Amino acid sequence: SLHRGGYERWSHSRSCKNARPVYGFTRGQTRTCRGQVEVMPHVTHAATTTVTTCQRIFHSRRWNCSSVLNAPNLSPDLTMGTREQAVVHALSSAAVTWAVSRACSQGTLVLCGCGRVPQEPPNGHFKWGGCGDNVRFGAAFARDFIDARNTRNNRLKGRQGRAAPRQQWEELPEEDWTNSTRHSREVLPYTHTVPHLTNLQTTNAGRRSKSRARRKDVGSSSRTRRKDSSSSSGRTRERRKDSSSSGNSLARVSHLRSRKKSRRKNEKRQQNPAITLMNHHNNRVGRRVVKASLSTQCKCHGVSGSCNIKTCWKALPNFIEAAERLYRGYLSGVEVREVTAGPRLRLLPASPAVSRFSRDDLIYVTKSPDYCHPEPRVGSLGTGGRRCNASSTGVDGCGVMCCGRGYTSHAQRTHQRCHCKYHWCCYVTCQTCAVWYDVHTCN
Repeated sequence: SLHRGGYERWSHSRSCKNARPVYGFTRGQTRTCRGQVEVMPHVTHAATTTVTTCQRIFHSRRWNCSSVLNAPNLSPDLTMGTREQAVVHALSSAAVTWAVSRACSQGTLVLCGCGRVPQEPPNGHFKWGGCGDNVRFGAAFARDFIDARNTRNNRLKGRQGRAAPRQQWEELPEEDWTNSTRHSREVLPYTHTVPHLTNLQTTNAGRRSKSRARRKDVGSSSRTRRKDSSSSSGRTRERRKDSSSSGNSLARVSHLRSRKKSRRKNEKRQQNPAITLMNHHNNRVGRRVVKASLSTQCKCHGVSGSCNIKTCWKALPNFIEAAERLYRGYLSGVEVREVTAGPRLRLLPASPAVSRFSRDDLIYVTKSPDYCHPEPRVGSLGTGGRRCNASSTGVDGCGVMCCGRGYTSHAQRTHQRCHCKYHWCCYVTCQTCAVWYDVHTCN
């Protein structure tokens, strides 16, 4: 939902608190935002990059990434653990890593600097230098910020209603640890003293007699006070019963209503543990894709353009390259199922033909719908009115896009520049021509 925000919204840490109801931040994300509010403009840029890139690579499919625009009120296709949810989480994590890493190398962030110099030695034709992208800092921030959304509840309830044991992916409560030294009392050295027997007996007898006298005096005074107070309190109780009976009933009703509302909110907030594990895995896949896309870029230094000295560094390419790799991971995603192994929850491939999935595979828990017809229950908007390619047999063709419902064709006119000529020296003149082309839309 940050794709609708602006750079001017993150001038103070108070903006992080206001972002909870507006953008749907969790407590962990708000905490990360307050600690590093200077990074939030780049997170906003990453959100915009995620939306535009997702719609670009999925524009020719039935699911065209249009449901991302509804964030933070996501539709079921992005909350039920589908293949689309997997790629959106991976794209978001990769975009934050990419944007923050580049901001560090460009000098727009004070919290970080250039990336580390590669450990591999140069091959002799160049030397390491320049300012590389700080992928280490970008991935660490993306892990703290993106993964904080999936650890909303500190304790997850099991099927029996009991509190389940803590998993590795749960957010543990913070404790106030201090480095202050312990303050111990000074203990005097022990000296063994034996009192005289007769003195010990007389002192004990005097203490017993005094304590008995005090108990008698306190008991008599308390009895008289109770009698007076009981008579007056009985009268006031009768008066208060009539007046407070109606007030108590209204208070009980309002209390029960508030409890029901809080239960409903908690039920909405609670997420399937398998989907939480899936989101964490796919977020890690997005960060790994950005790290793997680091390439060596060089610059030559010399007289009149000669490359006598070459300086190289590690830099990130355009984000579309990482997005295309994640798109291929979307096509080859692995369906998984949850398996409980003692106190831990694991995800294993649902198909017996797949033995295991790697750390670079996108995984999903629920099979995606066909997105042919409008079904709000599963988050499908349908393909009615979508444009298709009549001459294609792929996913963008009218046969696949329209789901066999047929399509409608109509001619549309546009204007383009034509008959351009170059004149000496030095300008170009063109004419404007009308061009007609066919547009096909699904029924």
